[in-house]
Amino acid sequence: MRCSPPRRGRTTPDRVRMVLAELLHEGQPDGPRVAQRLDMSSRTLQRRLEAGDTTFRAPLEETRFSLAREWLGGTPMPIKVVAARLGYADERAFRRWACTSPAN
Repeated sequence: MRCSPPRRGRTTPDRVRMVLAELLHEGQPDGPRVAQRLDMSSRTLQRRLEAGDTTFRAPLEETRFSLAREWLGGTPMPIKVVAARLGYADERAFRRWACTSPAN
């Protein structure tokens, strides 16, 4: 019987983004919840993100922004609803973060 080679591909930041996308639908995600979903400790998650030259905040903000653009571009969902679902204080927070209007 042949053994299959080890799976390669997704980096820890990539895996974090995938979990964050799921957790953002459920509420405000945090490091411990992401670590639990990835079956590792919070400290291990932190070390692996550091090894990938990033922090937890970077993939969180990237994922939030990506989902906001997707939700606002594909549905008639009001900006206030999207902002609340993604944990932004309001639509102005989105504009400040993106340096643009969500519709752009």
